Amino acid sequence: MKKKRSLLGITLLASATLLVACQSKPNSTTSVEKSSTKTSSSKTDDNALSEEKRKRSLTKFYEEFPAEQAARYQGTIDERSEKAWNSNQPNIFAGQASLKIHDDYLENDELKKLEVKIDGYDESTRRLKLTVTNHYDTTLRGTRFSNNLYDYGTYFTLRSYSTTSGRAGNINIMQLALADDLEAGKSITLEVLPKYYQDRELGFKNPKLDSKYYLLSTDYSAELWDKTANEQVSEDFLLSNQANIYIVPKLTFSKFPSTAPSDKELKEILSKN
Repeated sequence: MKKKRSLLGITLLASATLLVACQSKPNSTTSVEKSSTKTSSSKTDDNALSEEKRKRSLTKFYEEFPAEQAARYQGTIDERSEKAWNSNQPNIFAGQASLKIHDDYLENDELKKLEVKIDGYDESTRRLKLTVTNHYDTTLRGTRFSNNLYDYGTYFTLRSYSTTSGRAGNINIMQLALADDLEAGKSITLEVLPKYYQDRELGFKNPKLDSKYYLLSTDYSAELWDKTANEQVSEDFLLSNQANIYIVPKLTFSKFPSTAPSDKELKEILSKN
């Protein structure tokens, strides 16, 4: 009888121990899950930028990186041109004149959504016609004016190479700022007058047309964009003699696009520049 009671006690003790062990397993699993979640959260935080740093990084990305990449691109082309010149070879762009604008040198597609097309030159008005299109999903900010100061928002530079000179020289066709905001998906037509004619009363000024842009700089200060009857223009500067026209954008937004680089992508981009 005593043996039976002893066996029963051992059985009950074993059952109780097993029950306690089974009940403790979910808590153990929960602890592991909490630990895993904490570790994962810590890893995510490693890639996160503070709001202020993200804003600074995106501003640098959109406003400064294109110019930095353009400088490297120009250096490469100038080196090729110089090498050809020193070897008594023809202009590297001879026979390649074109008004097509490209942005192939830009290393990130996110910087390529400001499109500019040259629609032609109007000899009668001395104006170069451009179509500017905003392919971002947010507004490109134009120029602000306050306290007698201009705060230029979005602007772009068009640079090219002459096809007629012995050495392909880099030319600043224009650096142009948008006067007004340009909404997402919208286009604007600009008719740009050379600086020489803007500064003189020669009958070509048009306040309505000229209020849409600011011509910040150009190598065409005393030149026309292209051939015009009874006026002498340097062959090297004629737009019809230009090749490899490329755009250097400086992009300013009312708010950053939804397609802007992630924090992780920004850190990778910044580390390479």
